[in-house]
Amino acid sequence: MNNPFRREADDNQSFLPEDYVQSKGETRTNLIAVFTFALVMFGVVSAFIVTSRQWESVRAERDVIEAQYDEAKLRIEQLNALEQQRMEMVGKAELTTALIERVPRSVLLAELVTRMPAGVSMSEFHMTSKRVNQAPATPAPATPAIRSLSGQTSGGAPASPARPRVLPPRFEYSLSIRGVAEVNNQIADYLRSLQSCPLLEGVELEFIRNTIEDNVALRSFRIVARLRDDADARSLGVEASDKSPGVLDAGDDIAEALRKGEQVGELIDAGLLEEIELDQGEPLPGGVVNVPEPSGEEGGR
Repeated sequence: MNNPFRREADDNQSFLPEDYVQSKGETRTNLIAVFTFALVMFGVVSAFIVTSRQWESVRAERDVIEAQYDEAKLRIEQLNALEQQRMEMVGKAELTTALIERVPRSVLLAELVTRMPAGVSMSEFHMTSKRVNQAPATPAPATPAIRSLSGQTSGGAPASPARPRVLPPRFEYSLSIRGVAEVNNQIADYLRSLQSCPLLEGVELEFIRNTIEDNVALRSFRIVARLRDDADARSLGVEASDKSPGVLDAGDDIAEALRKGEQVGELIDAGLLEEIELDQGEPLPGGVVNVPEPSGEEGGR
């Protein structure tokens, strides 16, 4: 094969031996090939070094991201643990508050009496309770274990079943109020006042009828309502006081009247008080007549 880098010697112009000229051309060709090979290898090594450094930076970023993920996972686990503790505390609080009567019957009765306009009297008051059946929470289905071809089951030991949550009892309280009034406007005012009461909901007027009591023509009515699930007597501003519980001053505000009504109800239940009087010796406006003890599935509570 002919050397492409070899120059054809002119026999008339060159006095060098032909072998010397051929050897010199081969040496030059070898040098060029070695230089080209070194240049290519230098490029390959340089590319490898640059790529390795890039991969090192990628690995460093991956390690940082993995560390961030691990930290976030730890925080999520802590948050889940706190959420579980919060749910347990809320459940215990609900169980505790379910055993506490948020609206004592005496306070409720005082609220109903306080909102009566002049000329309206209550003749009957019934309070019934009904327990609400709550469906228990459905547990999440267990994940089936994975079986291998050898028949062994993978996936670790089976998790212990979660302890069922104890739901607090819930009750629905229904009220029925019967009374008499002189005119229909007084009944309408009383109905509107009860509808604005923060303890009641679903206040409705069932009927209005003509009646005669002591040869006096009156209007008989019945109002039904429900006690709110979130009703709390503290929303009425009931506070303790050093005044006598058996007397209602004419200038008392609603909160003071409610407080006294609660204390009076306790004294009446204990049999220590038979009559509620004003300072002026007048009967209580909208006097309560024939108020039976509340009855219901849970004792009227």
